[in-house]
This record gives sequence, C-alpha cells and structure tokens, in this order.
Amino acid sequence: SFIDNKGAEGINGFLIMGFHLAVFCYAALVFHTKLAKDAPKLEHLTWFYVCLSIGGALGGFFNSIIAPVIFSSYFEYPLILILSVLILWKNKKIFTIGTVFICTIIQISRINEGSKYHKLSRYRNFYGVIKVQENPYYTSILMTGLAMHGIQYKSAPTEPSKYYGEDSPVVTFMKTHANTEKFKNVALIGLGGGALLCYAEPGQNWDVFDVNPGMFKLSGSSGTKFSYFKRCTPHASEFLGDGRLNIAKQPDGKYDLIIIDVFYGFSIPTHFLTREAFEIYLNKLSPNGIVLFHMNMMGMDLLPVVAKHVEDLNLHGKYIRMNSSHKTGLVQTWMAISRKPKKFLSSWKDISKNEDRIEWTDDFSPIFPLLIW
Repeated sequence: SFIDNKGAEGINGFLIMGFHLAVFCYAALVFHTKLAKDAPKLEHLTWFYVCLSIGGALGGFFNSIIAPVIFSSYFEYPLILILSVLILWKNKKIFTIGTVFICTIIQISRINEGSKYHKLSRYRNFYGVIKVQENPYYTSILMTGLAMHGIQYKSAPTEPSKYYGEDSPVVTFMKTHANTEKFKNVALIGLGGGALLCYAEPGQNWDVFDVNPGMFKLSGSSGTKFSYFKRCTPHASEFLGDGRLNIAKQPDGKYDLIIIDVFYGFSIPTHFLTREAFEIYLNKLSPNGIVLFHMNMMGMDLLPVVAKHVEDLNLHGKYIRMNSSHKTGLVQTWMAISRKPKKFLSSWKDISKNEDRIEWTDDFSPIFPLLIW
C-alpha cells in the first residue's frame, strides 16, 4: 500500500517499502521481547496465551472490519506506531529511536505523495484504498497502491488514454478484428477507470464485471469521477462480485469477446488463470470468439501459464509485450486466445513458441517459477 508511483522528488518506492518494513519489524521485536520478559509462571501460562490470542483476534477484526469503515486511508498503521512510542516513553532509548522513525516516515510519505498532484479524495473498503487525484492536464487518476487504473483527459473525455491510448496494442487489436469478427456481445472483467468501454461500437452489448464496489461508485454507470462508462456505454450491464463466478452464471456461448483486465503490479488473482478458469471462458465464448488478457505485472511473467493452457486445450494464442511508458516499472502484456487461428499484425508473437510451461489449477498455482530475477 505504501509503494506508490514515484513522487515529484523521485523517491524510489522499494526504498520506502524497505524502510517501512524495518520500522514495523523493529516495533514488533520490541513488543514481543517485552511480552516474553513479562510471561507469568507456569500455572498462569494458559490464561496468558488465551489473552494473547484474544488480542490478536481483536486486532485483526479492527484492521479488516472497523478500519475500512472509519478511515479513508491506512491510518491505523501510523496510529499504532505513535501509540507504540507513547507506551514505551519510559525507555528513553526506544522512545528516541521511535520518535525519529515516525518523523522520518511522515516526511517520506509526504514526499512520496508528490507535489504535482492535487489530492481530490480517498475511498477505502475491504479491498483497499482508492485514490482519485487531479493535475492541470487530467480530470481524474484512479490509483490503488502501485497501479494507476485510468486517466481521463479534460480536453477529450471519451478518448482512451494510458494503457489504452493510441500507442496501445489494444488499438490495433480492435481495429483489426472489430470489422471482421463482429463482437456483438462483449464481457469486461475489471472496470478500472473504464477507458476500454470507449472502444464499444454501435449495436454491441457490453457486460462489466468487478468485485470492488468502489470501482463502480467512481467509474460505473453512475460514477462520480470517471465518465467513460456514462459517455461510451450508458446501457452496459454491471455485475458486482467476483468476475469468474459471475461470468460462469452467463449463458454458454454468449460472448464474442471476453476482456480480462485484472492483473496489475504485484496483484495476482490466480483464480483467473487456472485451467478451470480457462474452461469457463471457453464455455462462455462463441465458436469464433476471443479471450483478451491485459497484464501490467512487475517482477513476474505469466506467459508460461497461458502457454501451458493453450497447449493442453488445443487453442491458438498471440501476445505482444511492451514496457510501460509511465515510469512505473510495469511490463504491459496483451494476450489473445481463441479456438481458431486469427490474423494479427507481425508484432504479435505466437504463444505456442514460448518454451516455458507452468500449469496452474485451482488446487495448485506455483508463483516462484514465474518470478523475474
């Protein structure tokens, strides 16, 4: 949550994360050491550990249930650090070190926010914090942690931008296949800012799936910050809940195009890339349909997983990969999967030629072999 895009001062997100982890580990070590020293005699140990368990459960309940309701950001983190220092104020050495740590964290966090953005609002729910920001050029920027999900220009509110702009592979994909494939029914899993909706053609029916109600609140049909949905597909259907579960409820063979746009940064919803998930997509796909994956991953290559499914299910697949131009360190990859071979530009490569194969199922999805060192 504290790894954001680089701020105006160029502070590296990984250094900030390392510093936060060091502070957190130090605080945890101090309190666990104090707990160990205060452990009672043997006859009272049972009640001692019961109290520890109750305290841990109450802390988890506060962080996961109460904090998302009363805080608009991860305020409980600096709050607990401040309380930790106050509790240990009698120990001058620990108090001094803790005070320095907290002041440093506050200063780094302020720098990392960046001065070129004007904060509009924060929204928090069970799924995390969503930040909507504005600068002189953009109307809105939707960010969750590292991932910047969408930008909408003030001068061109219906023109897709960022990952979906003129230099994006999705542009050539839509231009190449829109006329020949006739995508009448389209499913979009992962709303984000909603820029992809502006590729909708007259006569198409779009279904939008997202698990986060905050996304629909900001970018949906009645969105308060992004207007792509309202301007480009005002009659599209919204499905709140897990995208894989909800699309499985749709009629078989319904969709001519399924777009899965849920992979950002370090976020890996593995259940969207398992063998069982691919079987669901194929059941909901029309005979000539296409499944289009969009991935902006950091430090991980998911191509071997898709290549394994393409091989086992006797499918055809193409992919194109490009580094993000937005200085986030993300690698943008688009993959197109279909039962029948499709025509693509030469820049799209054949997935089957990828030598690595990693199988993911609902029972086992190894991540370690996919890490980029």
